[in-house]
Amino acid sequence: MQINLTNIFENDENFAKIQKTIIINKIQFGNATAYFQDNITVNLELEKIANNQILLDGLVKAILVINCDRCNEPTKYHLEADFSKEVSVNKVGEYEEAFIEGYNLDLEKLALNEIFVNFPMKVLCNEECKGICTTCGTNLNVDNCNCENDNVDLRFAGLKALFDENFKEV
Repeated sequence: MQINLTNIFENDENFAKIQKTIIINKIQFGNATAYFQDNITVNLELEKIANNQILLDGLVKAILVINCDRCNEPTKYHLEADFSKEVSVNKVGEYEEAFIEGYNLDLEKLALNEIFVNFPMKVLCNEECKGICTTCGTNLNVDNCNCENDNVDLRFAGLKALFDENFKEV
């Protein structure tokens, strides 16, 4: 979705407000695929601050459906990203060239950029999520398993085996 910035630069308008809805089904972020439950909402305020410079103040809102990092069940994540950027139309830097070309602002690219920057590092369905059993794969939030669990970090399993074989209590 292209927004033409010509009116702000060439006319006496120094300020504009834009509220748009962007429709995107899913995004890929590393190994994670996130689906959008609803449309992405973008509220943007544009203010001319110099001849070819504009200040972008905005808010991007989206509800992502992502798998929980512990139990791998789909969960909703409410993302709200505030941002403020100074953009120069003539002198495009590496960062701006992703979403601005000439006097056209690509609102979809700007919104996706803010979503990627604010993408959560870890998503949990709830704070008390128990995850899945590492032996049988049972979702421990739903059911208990009968696996023998020593709660030993796999990196120390060899050390535990050494103590089990050679260490005897006196």
